[in-house]
Amino acid sequence: MAHLRDLIGAGETVTIKDSSDTEYQIFVVRPSALQQDHARSEANGSMARMKLEALNKKGDKYDALALSFAELDDHDELVDRRLQYEEGDIRDAAFNDIMYGLDDDGEPNKWQKDDYYLEVIQGLAKRASEIKTYNEQMKEAGSDEHIAEADDEELVELTAEHEKFRAEVDEVVEESLSVERAKFVKETVEELREALLQLALDLEAKMGWYQDFQLKMLYYACRYNDDKKKFYFDSPEDVMEIPDYVRTQLFTAYESVERGTDDLKNALSLPSS
Repeated sequence: MAHLRDLIGAGETVTIKDSSDTEYQIFVVRPSALQQDHARSEANGSMARMKLEALNKKGDKYDALALSFAELDDHDELVDRRLQYEEGDIRDAAFNDIMYGLDDDGEPNKWQKDDYYLEVIQGLAKRASEIKTYNEQMKEAGSDEHIAEADDEELVELTAEHEKFRAEVDEVVEESLSVERAKFVKETVEELREALLQLALDLEAKMGWYQDFQLKMLYYACRYNDDKKKFYFDSPEDVMEIPDYVRTQLFTAYESVERGTDDLKNALSLPSS
């Protein structure tokens, strides 16, 4: 009988290829809870040090970013850059506003009623897949018959509905950005520079945390295929030294082991702190 303890230490042998198609057999396993805690702790420490440097206004990252922003003196450009940091949250809020808003009668709007928006999205994917499959089958059969997406009535109608939804979201986004722009326009060039510098430093710290955590998790995950207790790399830094395309293969293999099923969340995702 299957037991959840079977997942502990479970892994799989994967084949990694380099640019010359040389194959490498690596055993990939889910890091232990202790290893995950260690990876998270070290990543937290690195992020804390970076934030402390930003707070004290010193360090290579701070100096480089401060210099890049010091060279900006166009007020409109600074406002545009400042808005870029707000746009993601504004767009998410606009999506939820349109998706879950109410109509004039206080009833759920058409997008959420009976999961209409979801049906549109699923319908688009389904019809596009059907058209692709049909066209491939006709081509394999030596026939010139095919379905042009632009002429397919069902696909055109679904696309039009999706575009209506996006247009409504874009309208709300533009209205919200205008409100935010009015706030930032009142700020001086120096205030905008300082705000952008702090936002950029915070983003750098978060990206550094993510990369550091990922590398350490991958270091713990990769083992020799003939000695599954022995780490494949000598250090997490060695993981960073391998080519990006190889590291991507390893991450993909790790994610497959970590998920187990598509319903489990990828452990390399940035956790809330």
